[in-house]
Amino acid sequence: MWLHPIIDFSIPPETVFLRLPAWQLLESSKDQLLATTKLEKLSSIVIIAAAYRDAQLTVDKQNFPLPAAVSYWRSQKLRNVFIGGEIHAYMVHHFLSQRLVIPIPDLWLIGVAIVLGKGIVLILEKKSPLRQQKGIFLFLFLLNIIYGLASLQIYITAAILLPLFLPSLTFWVCIFFYLIKPKSTIKLV
Repeated sequence: MWLHPIIDFSIPPETVFLRLPAWQLLESSKDQLLATTKLEKLSSIVIIAAAYRDAQLTVDKQNFPLPAAVSYWRSQKLRNVFIGGEIHAYMVHHFLSQRLVIPIPDLWLIGVAIVLGKGIVLILEKKSPLRQQKGIFLFLFLLNIIYGLASLQIYITAAILLPLFLPSLTFWVCIFFYLIKPKSTIKLV
């Protein structure tokens, strides 16, 4: 249940679908449509969906709030709803172009962060000078930044979405508890 693909709305709608009125699709031949539109770049699948405001229908079950990524691509003149047919067009596009974004569950990487955090704490608990510990903390901070950049690159190239915030927070909470833990200073006489 955790690895279901999600819809990536960050792709411009012009590259995903082409909006045509039904009369233009029915009255034109394929050659006329190719000459007047960018249809050759898109797949040859036709999804017929009503733009409910244009069709003067009052069904709101197929109108969804506009996602932020889609509102970036649209101008202010267009409507602020997202029609169900457009969502289906994105899903078909992702399936045909094999661009299914797979989210990795936070819980998996939180478990990895706990194991890494505890391992670092065990290394720090060994008698190491304070100067070396400051270097280790700087290294860990840079390693966290590298993880963030690597997760962004993995999302761009492989369409795998790695969580960033909760695993990083868990790792640093483990380190923080090591720092506030009172050190035992029992001296044997």
